[in-house]
Amino acid sequence: MKADLLLHEGLYQRQCVEQAVQDYRALAHIRVSHSDGYIVCTFSRCSYDRETTIKEFSNYIIDLMNQVTLG
Repeated sequence: MKADLLLHEGLYQRQCVEQAVQDYRALAHIRVSHSDGYIVCTFSRCSYDRETTIKEFSNYIIDLMNQVTLG
C-alpha cells in the first residue's frame, strides 16, 4: 500500500479528514482511501514542498478536531 500519510481511524475523525481534503484542494491533490483501520492519504501535485504540505495537513486535521471538540 503506497501512502504518504496513515491516520488511525480510532484517533482521527473521518469528517475532519474529509473537510481538510476539501480545504486543501487548491494546495494539493489528496486521494483518500481506507485500509486495515487506517485512513490512507496519498498526495500529488502539491503547490509547495510535499513533506511540508503533508505535515501542515496533519496539523490542520488536528486543529479541525479541536474545534469540533472544544466548539
